[in-house]
Amino acid sequence: MIEKYISADQLHKDLFYEESDSFYDSYADAQDRTRGKNPMNLEYQEKVNAKRKALEVSALDSSGLKVDDSSWHRCVEEIDALKKGEKTKYTDLINDFLQENKKEKGEFQNSIEDTIIKTIELRNTLDVRDPSTWTKTMINNSYALMEASDRWELDRTMPFDEFKEKLFSDSDFAAANAPRAGMEREDYNPWKT
Repeated sequence: MIEKYISADQLHKDLFYEESDSFYDSYADAQDRTRGKNPMNLEYQEKVNAKRKALEVSALDSSGLKVDDSSWHRCVEEIDALKKGEKTKYTDLINDFLQENKKEKGEFQNSIEDTIIKTIELRNTLDVRDPSTWTKTMINNSYALMEASDRWELDRTMPFDEFKEKLFSDSDFAAANAPRAGMEREDYNPWKT
């Protein structure tokens, strides 16, 4: 698998993705990175820490940020060895991690596609412009999603009663806040959408 890489940049992006994306960050905690809180969910932190330890690169700091360029140097060493037709003591481990990353990203993509299909099916069974066709749970969860989004961007949101009144009086507002896949469930979490 590592044979497909021609630059340390490409390898670093795929192998140490935790340094450059927010794939597994907790949406609710992402703002707290500036306060020293790591926004990555705990399971992901443990996985990343184990990988970094196995590849003998520095752990991320308490905010989830890199502390040095050791991961970059590991990738440069690996690409240099690859160009010489050699392996390092990390090559097999790197291949394993890359394979696992590819599998996870495929599963994540499938999950996104499944959610889109379920959302389309859900919206075909109700009138997105008429909240009287929605369940009470769907209305509550639609509000929860709007509230989460507002709090993320504005630190305040419209009260529930005002939201509900606007849903029933403004069909464009209702359509914009229509239920998505999962919103029919009592255990819906707007921070994980």
